[in-house]
Amino acid sequence: MNEKIKYRVIGILWGGSRPIKVLEIRFNPEDDYVRVDQFSQTTNDPCSGWSHAWRPTTGTHMIRLRVTDPEVQTRRLDSGYYVRSVEVTEV
Repeated sequence: MNEKIKYRVIGILWGGSRPIKVLEIRFNPEDDYVRVDQFSQTTNDPCSGWSHAWRPTTGTHMIRLRVTDPEVQTRRLDSGYYVRSVEVTEV
């Protein structure tokens, strides 16, 4: 088999004053943001789960999320407070 390993990145979105329609993710500063695969928030739930399938390359990756709704304040998210890094050594 020559299939690449596929990972599922999971997380929790919490807080906020209104439901979020679109959550986006990127894995490096030079990458474009893409829409998170599994995310749906229909009510202002204080805690919502999300997940995203990812086929990485080897190396260090900086995982970052953003909310695209300009009406929703996301100071910590925008500042990079929640950026996480992961090192992939084998694919």
